[in-house]
Amino acid sequence: MMTEATAKTWKTRVQAAVKRGRFLKSEAKLSSSWTSCAVGEHRGKYRADDIGYPAADRLVTLGMDFYSRVNCDDVDGAQTVFDKIEAYFVAQAKRKATRKANATA
Repeated sequence: MMTEATAKTWKTRVQAAVKRGRFLKSEAKLSSSWTSCAVGEHRGKYRADDIGYPAADRLVTLGMDFYSRVNCDDVDGAQTVFDKIEAYFVAQAKRKATRKANATA
């Protein structure tokens, strides 16, 4: 069953926090788990262990940085890290598309 917490994306949560000037306690709690954090929204696009811990060091660093900033109510910092997380997955998708195109060429 989809709840309000799982229906929202981190993009929506960060945008709301920017308007409010702070994160909600429920958002801080969600950011503390690899399965519900900003990185975890992309599960299936990266290798991870059973609890969602990413294999890529860069994702681990970004995820922990995001968690820290959400928990400290550093809204601007969290927005910056969120943008880096999104950029990571955009770049990953481009690399995958390039590899696929090169393999068929």
